[in-house]
Amino acid sequence: MSKLVRSYGIGIKITDPSLESYRFSGKLGLQENLEQVLKVIQMTAPLKYHEENGTILIQTINE
Repeated sequence: MSKLVRSYGIGIKITDPSLESYRFSGKLGLQENLEQVLKVIQMTAPLKYHEENGTILIQTINE
């Protein structure tokens, strides 16, 4: 997630510590908008996200 923070200049907060163990790899095309990137990540892990006060909050689906 730190690469997303650097690339898109936004804050990301993971609200569930169990998600911190997830590692994602792949090619990050900066021509993709952030929403598209997050949707792809969401398809590969049990998480959901939303924006609140300019920060992307990432949480498990069960929260």
